[in-house]
Amino acid sequence: HVHGHFFALLSGYIDKFQLSEEWHRFTGDSSITDVRKCYGEPRAALHEVCKYACKFSDLDDPKLWEFHQGVNGGRMFDPAGNLRGVLTGELDQDSLEGLSGPYRDWVATWLWLEKKYHLQAGPPPTMLPYV
Repeated sequence: HVHGHFFALLSGYIDKFQLSEEWHRFTGDSSITDVRKCYGEPRAALHEVCKYACKFSDLDDPKLWEFHQGVNGGRMFDPAGNLRGVLTGELDQDSLEGLSGPYRDWVATWLWLEKKYHLQAGPPPTMLPYV
């Protein structure tokens, strides 16, 4: 099943019902969404979202090595159904219709030796009119 964790810097409100409808349109079979407002520093919230990309980051060195040996050469991501065999272009070639509003890209890099993420802002946000 399609599963994702997203972090968005927005000045406006996210309509949970509209998001559920769009998510169902995107996935074809799921409308479960969870939207939460972040309080405090945005960087802390971004770390919270990013940690789901690799929960094994809390493992001690022997367990981390065991994990590495277990998954090395394995397939961690397996597109299925209509996505099997789909080739993608450049990341800026998204063709989803009806998307608008300002956005800001962030790149999260896991620093293994320091056991933390390094967050770097992407290009300046593009300001598009809301629809």
